[in-house]
Amino acid sequence: MKVLTNILAAILLFAAAGVSAVNAASPTPATDGPNTIQNPLNSLFSDIGSIFSTLSAFIIPVATLAFLAMIIYGGFTYLTAAGSDEKVAQAKKILTFAVIGFIIILVAPVVVGIISALFGVQLIGG
Repeated sequence: MKVLTNILAAILLFAAAGVSAVNAASPTPATDGPNTIQNPLNSLFSDIGSIFSTLSAFIIPVATLAFLAMIIYGGFTYLTAAGSDEKVAQAKKILTFAVIGFIIILVAPVVVGIISALFGVQLIGG
């Protein structure tokens, strides 16, 4: 575990050093005033709503892949339980939590849409 922590710390350190080296090598001047920072991502991430809208497009595909991986893992655990009651119970928990989590991910946008329609506000940019 300590080796994994050290590797992760080294990766983060080198990534931070690389970002600061790139920023130092190619500074972009601000044109709107002396204290203006330009948005490098243009209009994709202009405010909180657009951030959530952009990132929410990736959540369901990633959740689907995680769901499939958990179903495969739970099924494999169930098949290799070899009659062990603890492993069968563990496999059933894995499968149950995978299904519950996937249902929550699928129902969340519907709930946001209902709340948005009831109160007449735009909760997430769209």
